[in-house]
Amino acid sequence: YESWEGRAKVAYSLTDAATVTVAGGYQEQGPIDYPGRLLTAESFEAPNFWAGFEWSGQGTVTAIEAKAYRNRVTHTMSNRGKPTALDNPSRTPPFALDVFVDSEITLLGGNLSADLDLGGPWTAEIGGDVYSANRNATRFIRRQSNQALLFETNMWPDATITDIGAFGRLAWRQGPVSISGTARVDFVSADAPISAVDSFFVANAAPTCPVYPGPCPDLESDETNLSGAVTASYDLSSNWVLAAGLGSAVRTADATERYSDRIPASKAQFAAEFLGNPRLKPERSTQADLWVDGHYADVHFHLGGFYRKMADYITIEPTTLPRELPLSPTTVYRYINGEATFYGLDGSATVGVTDEVTVSVTGSYLYGQDDELDEPAIGVSPVRAGLGVRYEDPTGRFYVETSGTAVAEQDRVSTSRNEAMTPGYQTVDVRAGIGLPGGFTVRGGVLNVFDEYYWDHMNARNPFGQPAPTPVPEPGRVFFMDVALAF
Repeated sequence: YESWEGRAKVAYSLTDAATVTVAGGYQEQGPIDYPGRLLTAESFEAPNFWAGFEWSGQGTVTAIEAKAYRNRVTHTMSNRGKPTALDNPSRTPPFALDVFVDSEITLLGGNLSADLDLGGPWTAEIGGDVYSANRNATRFIRRQSNQALLFETNMWPDATITDIGAFGRLAWRQGPVSISGTARVDFVSADAPISAVDSFFVANAAPTCPVYPGPCPDLESDETNLSGAVTASYDLSSNWVLAAGLGSAVRTADATERYSDRIPASKAQFAAEFLGNPRLKPERSTQADLWVDGHYADVHFHLGGFYRKMADYITIEPTTLPRELPLSPTTVYRYINGEATFYGLDGSATVGVTDEVTVSVTGSYLYGQDDELDEPAIGVSPVRAGLGVRYEDPTGRFYVETSGTAVAEQDRVSTSRNEAMTPGYQTVDVRAGIGLPGGFTVRGGVLNVFDEYYWDHMNARNPFGQPAPTPVPEPGRVFFMDVALAF
C-alpha cells in the first residue's frame, strides 16, 4: 500500500510562562489488501487539528494546560481482489459480488487541567475533559454482473457517544513514604437514531423500538460512572522501592459493541459477523497491584504482579441468528456482559556489564478466565520472554544491538468462540545506528533475522484459506533503514 502524510505545528509564546500552540495534519493510505479479512481497504483519509495552551508559574497553581481537537477518518472498503469478487459455481451464491463499505468517524473533544502546590508534602491536580464520537457506516452488496442491489446495511447507524468527565488527584510524600489518590466521574450519553437502524437490528437487539422514526429507549442510554484508585510506595533503601495500588475503573461500551449490525470484530481471530447490544452495561475493572523496583548505577530491576476482577465484562457469545453474508462463517456472535478474572506477572532487569555493553531481560505472564462462559477469556497473550544486548560507543555516536524474543504456545483458548491454539516461536532482531556530521543520523537493521514463520495469538485467520482457514503469519525477514536530519 501507499501512505503519505503532512503535519505542521506553530507555537507562540505569549509570555515567558504561557504558550499557545496550533497544529494540524492530514494522512492518506490505500489501497491495502488485508490478508485474513473479507474486504480490502480502498482508502483512508484522516485530517486532524488541535489547539493548546500551556502556562507554568509559582504559587498554589503551578501549571495550567488546555487542549481542543477535532479528528475525522473517512474509510472505504471493497471486496476487490477477494474470492467473493469471482464467479464460483460450487458455492452459494455462485455469482460474483460487489461489496462496498463507506464509513466515517468524527471525534470532537477537549480537556483542561491544573497542577496545584498545596504546601508542604501535598500536591494535587484537578481537571476535566469531554469528547463526542460519531460513527456512521453503510455496506452495499450488489450482484457484479448487473449491479443489482442485494443488501444495504447500516453497519454503524449514525451512532454518537458523548463523555463529560472530571477528575482529581491528591498526593502526599513525607520521607520514604508516598501516597496518592485519584477519583474520576464520567457522564456518558449514547444514542443512535431509529431512522438509521435496520429492521434486523431492531428485531434482534432493540425489540421495543417502534417501526417508524421516533424515540427508542433501547437505542439510548445515560450513565454516571465513578472510578478511583489509591497507590502507595515505600523507599526500602536508597536503591529499592516497594509499591502497591488498588483501584476500580469503568469503561463504557464503544459504538461497535453497542450498535454494530453483523460486522467483523478486531478482538477475534476469525472473520465472523458480530451484532451489537445497545443495552450493554459499562464494564468495571477492580485491580490490585504490587511491585518492587531496584535502581543501582549499573543495574535496574522491576518485578510486579496484579489481580483483576471484571464485573459486567464486555465479551461475546454465539447465537442462532442468521448471518447476512452467505460467505461469512455460519455463527453470528453477540456482545454481552459477563464476569471475568485476570492475574499476571511481569519483570525486567537491565545490567551494565561494561561502560559500553548493556544486557536486558524481560518476561511476562497473563492468566484470564471468562467466569460467565466458564472457559478461558478470549485473546489472552501467552508467556513471553526477551533478551537483549546493546553496545554503544563511548561518544554516543554509534550503537548496535541484538534482541531475541521467545513466546510460548497458547493452549488456553476460548473454544466456544472459535479461538484456535497458537504455537510458540522465537525471533531475533538486529539494529544499529550512527551519527554523522551535519546533524545526520542513519539507522537500520534486520528484523526476524532467521526468517521465522510464526503468528501471534490475535492474528486473524484467512477465511479463504484452503482446505480450512489458516492463520495469517507475521512478516518474514525485514531489512530497514532510515535517515534523519536535525537542524
